[in-house]
Amino acid sequence: RSASTVKSSPLKFSHVYQCVGCNSFHLQNVGRINSKDKRNIPLPNFCPTVPQECSECGGKFVMGGPIWSDPIHDRDWATSILSNIRATSGLYEAYAKISAILTSVSEVLFCFVFSFGYAYVV
Repeated sequence: RSASTVKSSPLKFSHVYQCVGCNSFHLQNVGRINSKDKRNIPLPNFCPTVPQECSECGGKFVMGGPIWSDPIHDRDWATSILSNIRATSGLYEAYAKISAILTSVSEVLFCFVFSFGYAYVV
């Protein structure tokens, strides 16, 4: 199972195409799955699928990355563990710390916004 997990890791990385005019962006996975023969073989992705010009402002795109574009945490697992820990809060000396960490994990946003536009990085 471990080897197949590693082989599918390119599906969790993306290149970022960000517009220099309005900072809108597109993500394109580094890899893709070939499921033609039902073996689900990971392969490199095709050439950019992003248009030449931004549909919002007509600006050009710059490419960055790769970045991790898959969820970092399993929200359902963190919420489940958090509810179990809250039910037995008296049993753990580190309850406050564990609760704080699991609360922050369960509140992570899964849709992200880039903090800096292209103009701030260059």
